[in-house]
Amino acid sequence: MKRGLIILILLLIIVPIVGAIAPPAPAFCKDQGYTVDWGFYENGSAYYFCVFNDEDKCDMDEFYKGNCGLEYVKEIPCRKEGEFVFSQFEECCKGLKPYGPSIGHPTCQPFSKRFVSKLICNPLYWFVEIVILILIIFFIIWAIRKKK
Repeated sequence: MKRGLIILILLLIIVPIVGAIAPPAPAFCKDQGYTVDWGFYENGSAYYFCVFNDEDKCDMDEFYKGNCGLEYVKEIPCRKEGEFVFSQFEECCKGLKPYGPSIGHPTCQPFSKRFVSKLICNPLYWFVEIVILILIIFFIIWAIRKKK
C-alpha cells in the first residue's frame, strides 16, 4: 500500500515535468521562418538542422547559439497578450511580462492576470492542494481506526 502510494506520487510529480520540457532551438528556427530537418547518421546518432533554403542549412543548436547562419537571423516581433513566449530569445510587448505555470512555457500577461492566474491556474498550486487534501483524509481515517 505504502509503496504504491509513493510510486503514484512520484509519477504525478515526474511525468508533467519531463513532458513539459522543450528545447528552445527548434522553436527559434521555426520563429525565424525556417524549417527543421532531422534524421539519423549511420552510427545511429540524431542530427537536427535549421534549413534556410535549398542550399544553406545549419546545425540547429549552433544556429540558436549564434555560431552559424548569422546572416539568416531575423528580428523577432514582440509577443502579444496570451501568446507563448520562449524567454530565452523572445520578449513580450510593452506592459506584459512572461508568466507561466511551474511546468510548461510561459505566456505574456499583464500583472493583474498573472496574479490571479497564479492562484487559480498554476498546476503546482493545485497539486499541493490535492496532496494536502489526501493527507488530511489519510489522517482522519487513521484517527478513526485508532479509536476503534
